Amino acid sequence: MYFSGYLFVVLISIMEVKPNDVSSRFKKAGLVPKVIPNAPEMKLCVIYNQNKEVNFGTKLTFLDTLLQPIVSWDADPDCIYTLIMFDPDALFPQFSLPGQLLHWMVANIKCNDLDTGDVIAIYESPTPPPLSSPHRYVLLVYKQKCYVRLDDLTTITRVNFNITDFSSKHDLEGPVFGNFFLEQFDFSINILF
Repeated sequence: MYFSGYLFVVLISIMEVKPNDVSSRFKKAGLVPKVIPNAPEMKLCVIYNQNKEVNFGTKLTFLDTLLQPIVSWDADPDCIYTLIMFDPDALFPQFSLPGQLLHWMVANIKCNDLDTGDVIAIYESPTPPPLSSPHRYVLLVYKQKCYVRLDDLTTITRVNFNITDFSSKHDLEGPVFGNFFLEQFDFSINILF
C-alpha cells in the first residue's frame, strides 16, 4: 500500500512541467523571442476532443481541432484573464505572410471560468493550407490589470493580428500560461467541405 502511494506521487512529479521547462519548449519551437518576447510562466492545460491533451508541440489533425478545446489553468481567484489562440505561421511558416492569424479570444475571464468572459473572437478551427509545413497554434493566457472595455476591441481583425502589439496596447501581464500544438493540412478537411 505504501509503495503504490509513493509511486503515484513520483509519477505526478515527473508529469509536472516546471516553469523553466515551459520557457525552453517555447524557445525550442522558435516562439520566443521571434513571436512573443517572453515565454509563459506556466503550462496551460488544453484538451481537444475530450482526450487529446496538448503538450508543447503535440501533433493534431483537423478533426481533432474542429471543436473548441477545454482549457484550464491554475488561476488566482481574484484575477481576470484574457485567453488568446493564434497561428504565427499564416499562411506559410516559410514566409510568415500575411502574419499572425487570430483563432480565438476571450477577455475578462474571472478566475479560469470561460463562461464569465467576453468572447471577442469566436473559436475558429485551424485550417493550414495544402503544401504547407506544419503550423504552430499557440494558446496564451494573460493577466489583466482591469476589465477590458468591449468597445476598445471593435477594431480587432483576425488577419495580421499581432500578439505583442495587442498585449502591450491593452496593458496585459504575461503571458502567464501557455501551450502550443502543431497541425498540418490533411485530407479530412475535404470530407467536411
